[in-house]
Amino acid sequence: MEEVSWRAFPRLDLETPTPPFRLADGLYYVNAMESVASTMETQAIAGRTVANLVARDT
Repeated sequence: MEEVSWRAFPRLDLETPTPPFRLADGLYYVNAMESVASTMETQAIAGRTVANLVARDT
């Protein structure tokens, strides 16, 4: 039996800045984090971030 080890999560380097969550008054970009890491967990955090922005802005 051969054992192979690998990194479970890749190292992510940000070469380009991520877009902002708030694009304009009343306009939000939920997928702002998708260019960095596209996982269910990061999308859930991004959705919560936008929901907090909407709640704070109203």
